[in-house]
Amino acid sequence: MSENNPPLNTSTTTATATAPPDINTRGIPYYEKLKRDLRETLQRKRLLDKNMATLEDQIYRFEAAYLEETS
Repeated sequence: MSENNPPLNTSTTTATATAPPDINTRGIPYYEKLKRDLRETLQRKRLLDKNMATLEDQIYRFEAAYLEETS
């Protein structure tokens, strides 16, 4: 989709000019917060995955019981 982007002026473009203004001032506390959030989110995902696997197993057993009962 580069056809929609304005042309870059290579004489004034640097790595820090294209980054958001506060990216260089965030530092370690921001990184630690992101790391903690990621850890918590992954833990929540594992719990949801476990719950889903349990639910899928229950559905499988209910379907099997129903099919046995009706055949």
